[in-house]
Amino acid sequence: MKKMLLIAIGSLSIGFANAQFTQGQKLIGPSLSFNTNNSTEKNNYSQPIYERKENATSIGLGFSALKFISSKKANGWRLNYTFSNFKNTTEALNSTPINFGKNIRNIHEVGIGYVTRNFIQIKPKLNFYYDVILYGNYNLGESVNESTLAPSNNYTSTNNGYGISVYITPGFTYQLKKNLILDAALNSIGSIGYFNNKETSNDFALNNYERKYSGFNASSSLTAGSLLSNFWFSIKWIR
Repeated sequence: MKKMLLIAIGSLSIGFANAQFTQGQKLIGPSLSFNTNNSTEKNNYSQPIYERKENATSIGLGFSALKFISSKKANGWRLNYTFSNFKNTTEALNSTPINFGKNIRNIHEVGIGYVTRNFIQIKPKLNFYYDVILYGNYNLGESVNESTLAPSNNYTSTNNGYGISVYITPGFTYQLKKNLILDAALNSIGSIGYFNNKETSNDFALNNYERKYSGFNASSSLTAGSLLSNFWFSIKWIR
């Protein structure tokens, strides 16, 4: 019995040690991300009753090329484009005159990152990995603010900025065919970075302004909800 157990453990160890990738191979392919969140809040404790709705949607497209420097480690580059839309509305229900306000923001972001990926084999075709990414981005957006009670104060603002950060992203790969894998990246578990943004508006005398803001940020999260809040799916070719 003991001998059989040792043989089983040895076989399992060999299975985990077998390399799925070899030095010099490349992982090349596109990626896609889609996220949406909706919320509704209503205050029933005072008059008038206000209802607030929020919606956030983002679509991301990417492309990456990595080269294996060993059977468990690859380096390379990643390009990303993300479009994000944020909308929130506030309405006083059953009010006269109509009291309704909304804010809509659209943001375009492009970025490039240098990636170091480390693989940990789970099964012969299944791997866990974590990416360490040095990432730089530029963003450009527009915000529209409207109110039915004070239409003269409606205005549009534009914003642009850039950032640089280092973050860690976990994920999984599954080998569909000899030269084809499915890649699922989770949300980042830690990041640190710098950002610099400017927002301007030239609409009307009351809303003619320019704001500049910059700073450093750092975050970490290991909760299941945070990890699963954002996915990037991709198909990659092994060459």
